[in-house]
Amino acid sequence: MHVTDSVFSAVTSSTPNQFVGATFVPSIAPTVNVVHQANTTTLSWQPVSVTGAGVVSYVVRRISPNGNAVIVCTGVDAPVMQPDGVMLCIDGGSGGRRNLSYSQQPVVVRNGVATWSLEPSRPVRGL
Repeated sequence: MHVTDSVFSAVTSSTPNQFVGATFVPSIAPTVNVVHQANTTTLSWQPVSVTGAGVVSYVVRRISPNGNAVIVCTGVDAPVMQPDGVMLCIDGGSGGRRNLSYSQQPVVVRNGVATWSLEPSRPVRGL
């Protein structure tokens, strides 16, 4: 996968999912459920929490067949938790194309900078 835009930086700590005083739960990014519609794509996944560090945000990537990735679900389209506890966002720029894959990456943002993250979820193409 080739990422064409970077919005965060990572730091190194003793384990892949821990930093001082905090732990991601679960320790692996949940897989995205992808449902293509006529002009959009709906994405959902189980939320991730982090103990002792604040709020988890998500970097969602649309991956084209050639491996190029674009960050989607930003700003007003950022993922939101639904009443059933599932994270959801809609990619309005997909054109409903079924050959696109998606992944999400939980991150902790402090002072406007992503200070820690899990590895991105496995890319999924969807229905």
